[in-house]
Amino acid sequence: MSCLGDMTVIGHGAKFAVAFPLVFHYLGGVRHLAWDRKPEMLENADVEQSSKILVGASVGLSVVAAML
Repeated sequence: MSCLGDMTVIGHGAKFAVAFPLVFHYLGGVRHLAWDRKPEMLENADVEQSSKILVGASVGLSVVAAML
């Protein structure tokens, strides 16, 4: 089990597999809080754009977390 922390492809992949769902759901919650405060952001084009930003930011932050 100590091999998962090593700098290997499997170790980074395992860390990413744990980090991505956590980061994605956390940022999704932040997005919903923003929508609660500003309901005018809930237009189709804005929702689609924020979804793309959410996925991109989640992947980026998860990669950074997996490299730690």
